[in-house]
Amino acid sequence: MGGEMLLKVLLLYSPDHSGHKMAATALAEAFAIRHPRVKVRGMNLIKHTNPLLGAAATKTYRGLIRNNPSVWRYFYDNLAFKEKTEKLRDAVHLSSYLRLRKIIEEFEPDAVVCTQAFPCIIVDMYKSLTGNRVPLVGVVTDFFVNLYWKLNGVDLFCVAAEESKSDFLQMGGTSDKIEVTGIPIRPRFALAADSQEQQSSPSQRAVLLMGGVRGLGPMLRVAERLCDLSEHVQVVAVTGRNKRLQKKFDGLARKYPERLVILTYVDNVHELMSRSELLISKAGGLTTSESLARRLPMVLMSPIPGQEVRNARLLVEKGVAVLASSADEAARKAADLLRDGGRLSRMKRRMAELSRPDSSFRIVDRILAMLGG
Repeated sequence: MGGEMLLKVLLLYSPDHSGHKMAATALAEAFAIRHPRVKVRGMNLIKHTNPLLGAAATKTYRGLIRNNPSVWRYFYDNLAFKEKTEKLRDAVHLSSYLRLRKIIEEFEPDAVVCTQAFPCIIVDMYKSLTGNRVPLVGVVTDFFVNLYWKLNGVDLFCVAAEESKSDFLQMGGTSDKIEVTGIPIRPRFALAADSQEQQSSPSQRAVLLMGGVRGLGPMLRVAERLCDLSEHVQVVAVTGRNKRLQKKFDGLARKYPERLVILTYVDNVHELMSRSELLISKAGGLTTSESLARRLPMVLMSPIPGQEVRNARLLVEKGVAVLASSADEAARKAADLLRDGGRLSRMKRRMAELSRPDSSFRIVDRILAMLGG
């Protein structure tokens, strides 16, 4: 066979700067490591098929999350809303399908993998309208599954946990099409799983503070309160792409020059987690899965209504996280946990039971097995 490409995989996500794209990146890296002769093409589908609609949808979503989360709570996983907007969504899907068809015909993939429901819906439509039986894999990036994933043309669903599998079964899915793999995180978490780095010293306890790519949540207030509560804490704040938040943190760092480290968008989250004793963050599927992989106990704050609220509820029930309803409560609970070594140890043991640092490898291996590769 020489250097011939054996298989081609089309990897679809939307939007950019999201956990869905991060999951796609993780899978592309896993393919490159495990199966380097597989050609992978990654694509933000809505950006290619409906760029104006994609930009508008992203802007609207971010505005709702920031200013009117209760409205998003109504939209998310709401059967009545789904039924009321069916004709509008069908028109959007048909427009996207016409462009997707050209992409698939040009690339001729052996499999299509989607890390978000929208592209999965469009590929499902493509299969139904054309009769093309290209294998379709849906990769869910939260611990619970919303009703938009209810699709007949998907050959394999890769999900985070047994609870996710139960969601699919309740929607009428069949067990043989659902595999509990974990949410795909970058392969470096698996490669570093057996080489945990030295934790922070008892005199300077490192707490990692994150708010996703956009630096959401009351991060500034949490950092200030935590520095006030404990002089033995060093807060490592990752502001992501939020330049306004970064400037505010730069001002706070002048008050706590030895105890506050400010970082912007980073590519070494696995290293930062290894050096920390506690994570304070939103309840995104990717970040919490990374934390589970590094066995880093979590204080979860400001979860987005819908998916993140459900993520947070599950992780708290499993005993690997605590939930805070405000910045002050998040700082207080973090300080309390740092003083309770026994509880931190119990949380880490429970995390070991849920941790799937090799999730991306599990998924790509399962896809290749399905294709006979």
